[in-house]
Parts: sequence; C-alpha cells; structure tokens
Amino acid sequence: LESHVTRWEDSLSTADIMELTKSRSYYLRAGGATRSKVLANLDWYLQEHLGHAVDEDISLPYLTLTWRATKA
Repeated sequence: LESHVTRWEDSLSTADIMELTKSRSYYLRAGGATRSKVLANLDWYLQEHLGHAVDEDISLPYLTLTWRATKA
C-alpha cells in the first residue's frame, strides 16, 4: 500500500468563502435559521474578528491524503 500527502492552498476572497460554505453538507442540511446564523458568524469572523475585506484574497490550506493498492 502506497500513501502520499499533498499540501496545497486555494486563494479565495471572503465573498467566495461565503459561497463555498453554502456547498457544505452541514449548511445544506440545516434549516433557514441555522443557515443564517452560520453565514452571519462566518461574516463576523472573517471581516470583523480577522479584519479581512470582502474582496480580499485569503489562502486556504488543504491537505490531500491518497493511497494506492496494487495486486501482489
């Protein structure tokens, strides 16, 4: 069994991060009140708490783990 780790980054604006949030299963399964709360909390965190502008790009770190099995 072979394994490989790839570390990479994706640069997104805070507005793009808000849109990305809307594609997550937690958000999609949630009711309207929870969705509103998630977006409000994320907006507060990115803009007020961290001080990012709406159109500012932020690097999001990702980690991809892959495995390959071969028949012996």
